[in-house]
Amino acid sequence: MLENKLEYLLELQHKVLTLYKEGNSVQQIQGQLFKRKYPITNLSFGEWDSIHIITSILKDIKQLI
Repeated sequence: MLENKLEYLLELQHKVLTLYKEGNSVQQIQGQLFKRKYPITNLSFGEWDSIHIITSILKDIKQLI
């Protein structure tokens, strides 16, 4: 199960980076990769928003450059 999770996260990272390099904004990437909004997003006051995954990926890559 951990290998599956790692594979999913690496694939997600690749998709985010590809879309970002194509000129998409964080919000556009979110709209393309995370089409569904879950109620937990509102209940957590945004703490569980998928936008954090995207910005985290981009932040990590920018720090490596």
